[in-house]
Order: sequence, then C-alpha cells, then structure tokens
Amino acid sequence: MIFLIILALSSLPAFANDSHTEINTMILKPLNFVNEVAKGIDQIESNLKNPDKCVEFISDKLDKIDRLKSESFFPQTEKDVAELEEKGTDTLKKLFHIQLMVRKKQRELARQGRLSFECLQNIRRSTRYVRFMEDMLIEWLIERKKITNFSSDILSGEFPQLMKNVDKVDFQVGDLFLIRGKSYVSGMIARIGDTELQFSHLAILGLNEKNEKVIIEALIPYGTKVSPFENWLKQKEARVVHFRFKDSEVADKAGKAAYELARSFIDKHGYNIPYDFRMSSLDADTVFCAELIENAFLSASSSKVLLPENKSMTTKFKSTSFLKNMGIESSEIFAPGDIEFDSRFDLLAEYRYLGKYDQADSIPLLRKIRMQDAIIQSIYNWTIIDNYQFVDSWRINAKTILAKIFRYLGFLKDRMPSHMPYSSLKTVIQFEDTSHILEAHLFPIEEKFYEQKRHSLHFQEMLKILKDFRNAECDKTDSDFNELMLAKACIRKPGREI
Repeated sequence: MIFLIILALSSLPAFANDSHTEINTMILKPLNFVNEVAKGIDQIESNLKNPDKCVEFISDKLDKIDRLKSESFFPQTEKDVAELEEKGTDTLKKLFHIQLMVRKKQRELARQGRLSFECLQNIRRSTRYVRFMEDMLIEWLIERKKITNFSSDILSGEFPQLMKNVDKVDFQVGDLFLIRGKSYVSGMIARIGDTELQFSHLAILGLNEKNEKVIIEALIPYGTKVSPFENWLKQKEARVVHFRFKDSEVADKAGKAAYELARSFIDKHGYNIPYDFRMSSLDADTVFCAELIENAFLSASSSKVLLPENKSMTTKFKSTSFLKNMGIESSEIFAPGDIEFDSRFDLLAEYRYLGKYDQADSIPLLRKIRMQDAIIQSIYNWTIIDNYQFVDSWRINAKTILAKIFRYLGFLKDRMPSHMPYSSLKTVIQFEDTSHILEAHLFPIEEKFYEQKRHSLHFQEMLKILKDFRNAECDKTDSDFNELMLAKACIRKPGREI
C-alpha cells in the first residue's frame, strides 16, 4: 500500500509544490488502492534505478504519508469498499511483488557498487511501511470476512497469512528465520537502530548428531538453545520471514556449525553459552542471537562470509544514557533485522500470525504489536528529542533488587538469566513499566476507534495520542507516568532524580 500511496502522491498536480494542498487532496479523496497498485509497478521500476532517485522518491513521499490520517488509506464509499473487498487479495499479492521488486533493485545497486547509505536506509524505511500497510489491509479484509482461514503453525497457512516467493516452502539446513516476538523487549531490540526495523530475533536451522533438524538460537533467558524443528514450528510468533543463503554449501556448513558451537560449549562447561547483553561480537564467552549466526557463517566459510553486509547504527542515542544503561557500548551493531537487507540471502516466504495470542486477548496479535511499536517509538523519541529520562527512584531500584534475588533463588527462569547486568535489568523494568502505563491509555482508544471505523489508527495518530497523554501528565502533581519517566521541564516534586 505504501508504494501505491507514494505513486498517487507523485501523480497529483503540482499546486505550486504546496505539499499541504497535496495532503489535503489526499485526505478529502481517499485512494483507490486497487487501481493505484495495479498501475504502480512500472513507476517503481524506473524510480529505483539509481541511488539519488531512490532517496528522493522514497524519503520525500514517506514524510508526506506520515502526515496523513487513517481514513486516507481506506475506501469510504460503498462502491470503493465493494471493489476492495473483491480485489483485496489480489492487491496484497501485488504489494508483496512490490516488496520483492525493491529487494531486487537493492541487490542490483549493491552488485554495481552504487547502493548509497541513504538509499539503503530509505529502502529499510519503505519495507517497514509496506508491512504495516499490508497488515492493515489484511485486518480490513478479515473484519469483512474476506479472509477466514488461519493457521497457528509458523510458516504455514494460505495467502495472505503466508506469502511465498517459491512454489513450495521447504526447509534446508542453514536456512535463517527472522522473527518478531510479542514482548516489549522484542520491540526495543527491533527498533534500536537509527532506521527502525520490525524484527527482534534470528534463528538458524541446523542438524544434530542424529541427523535430525533442529533450531539453534540465542535467547535472553537461556542463552543458546537447541530445539526440535517440528516443535519450534508449533510456536506462536507475530511475524516470521524465511531466508536462504545463496551458497548452499556454505549455508549447510553454517547450520551444522551453529549446532556444534552450542553443543561444544555445553559439553565443555555444562551450561549454555550465556546471552550477550552488550550485543558485541568481540566477547566469545557470551552470544546474542545475530552473533550466533555470524559465528556460524564465519566458521562455515573459513572466515570469508561476514554477516551482515550492512550493520545498524545506533547514533540516535548518542545524547542519552539509554544504550550505556542497557550495556551496549558500540554505535554499530548486528541487529537481527539487518539480515533482511543482505543481498546474499533470498527471501523464500513471509508469515504472519493472524489470530489472538490468548483467548483472553481482545486484540489480535498483529494489531497489538503495532500499538507496542508506537509505544516503543514514543519512548525512544521522547528520550532522544525531548530530553525525557527514566526516573531513578527507590521503587525501581527495589523492584530490580527483588528481581535479582528471586532469580538467584530459582524463580523467573523464563524471564531473565542470573548474569543479566543490574543496569540492563533496571532499564528493562523502567521501559516495561512505562510501556504498560501507555498501553493502558492507548489500547482502549484504539479499540473504540476500530469498533467505530472498522480499521486501525494510523501509526502517527497513535504517536500523537501518546504524546498528548504525556503532556497532560506533566501538569499532574501525582502521576504514575512521571514516577517512571520525566523531563527536567516537567519536574513537579522536589528531590526527584532523573
């Protein structure tokens, strides 16, 4: 959807280059998605041929789209609603094709040595937007009973739950799986780079000594973990993308090397490789999920294949203490989502979980993840732009100490490892507690909006709702939010440290 909106904006009259007039025109006359997607592919082909045009084409239009309202994305008349109901699935197929086209153009530019940093960052942004818009259209079609068949197993089901770039999905040793979990910590990791991504975890398909397929991954509570592949496929994950390295021999060796790395450490030390909270490839005694994959491919290729092609930058946090408190020291990291933009990998399939995670949930998982992303992005923005900081209160310190004590007593094994640094744990607790307050405000508003409009809020609309809440809290003398996060301009109580 995002590229068809870009194209529609591109085809509007100039109006003396008045972008406000363009946006107002869009709001007053919502797009016909079916027609715009159908005619848009050729224009994308021509506009992503060189890096300069890539930046101009994507960046300028996405900035304008950010200022639209949710109603601008959905049909408003009975005729347009009927047309999208009839052709919505075909429109989704074209959108997925557009995503694959963008990958192809990125690969061509990279091969020619012409892929600029700015172009790549804009491709990253546009890919994130495409998925959000696909999600919203899928939800719109589900609401109208045009999509009714769901599968709970990873990489299973019918289109559009499973979008395939191959005739049949198969699994080979060395395949990678890019995953978005359901927790706020997952979202924190996914959006930690200067260009926010949508994935928080990376796993590899390996082979054990019995020639059985297994998943090898590094998880925060457990460190390295080996799971039977069939069992792993039964999990509920919000989003999973299946990738395959072009050199099948190296990939096969990498899958086997990953298993050997995990098993040999256990055999030597009697426990899993601990999780690396610093997200640094320089420490061999701990490992995070992407580092495990990086090490496996280095081992499989005699150090010739270094992943990823382009790492994420975290310079947006340079004026804050956030990364330091989390324990991350480098301004360049291998974020799991970086693998999506590595031209040496083919995208085979993409899966979404379309149901509710628990029966008690009132919101499907994908909508919940999108709202979580808005909350996480708000906290990051407020920290970076508005000088908000987490409050270092006795309550937070007491909660952190109690969590450490409970963990050492054998509790909370599924939440945190015993070696998790105090400052990392405290920051996660501050972030999660703040997120839950914002969630309690945003979720009911979004649910009411969805009930009335039968579609979701725009991401920017959610950011505004959250910022309005934050500003209103500033005027309160007794605020749970201010007890957790505060700017110096908003201090109301003496003796409070930020």
